[in-house]
Amino acid sequence: MQINTERYGEGIKIIFIHGSGLNNSIWHNLKDHLSSSFEVVLVDLPGHGGSYGDGYDSIEDYRDALFNIIKATDLEGSYIAGHSLGGAIAMSFALAYPQIIKGLILIGTGARLKVLPQILEGIIKNKEKTLKEIIELAFSDKSHEGLKEIHYNETVKCPKEVMYKDFILAPCLPALLACRWPERLGFRDRLPMD
Repeated sequence: MQINTERYGEGIKIIFIHGSGLNNSIWHNLKDHLSSSFEVVLVDLPGHGGSYGDGYDSIEDYRDALFNIIKATDLEGSYIAGHSLGGAIAMSFALAYPQIIKGLILIGTGARLKVLPQILEGIIKNKEKTLKEIIELAFSDKSHEGLKEIHYNETVKCPKEVMYKDFILAPCLPALLACRWPERLGFRDRLPMD
């Protein structure tokens, strides 16, 4: 499967993975700031943005697609930055292939993510309305003018079936917590885990 990747700048490599229903355009503003000091690699997950397909049914499938990209494009030794679902993919990658990456940058993600059943139902029944509701909850009233609209316009491009599968993957994340991933990667989590 052809996966869209874009590379900008030179230096330490950072691979950016977007979240559920999104595409690599969410990183473009950040790319403009970082590419003068880093090599910024933007990935569209399968079924998202410029990558074809129907999305994947598991975090592991997305992880392994990322592994293939890294091997095929000489990106070993990169940092992986992941937002939401992208963070879950990054954590899974670090568990499976710790020797291939330098580290993780996790943004708005965690080992425990829950998606309200109303969101899952809404994506299928009325994706546009549901996306507007999600965006209203996700962005502060103090967000830059037009940011919500930009985010909506990009997210609405994702087919509802792909977006639904992305959100369904969220309950799979406790498996990452159960395996005590920080200890497996050689560091301790300093936060209490109840």
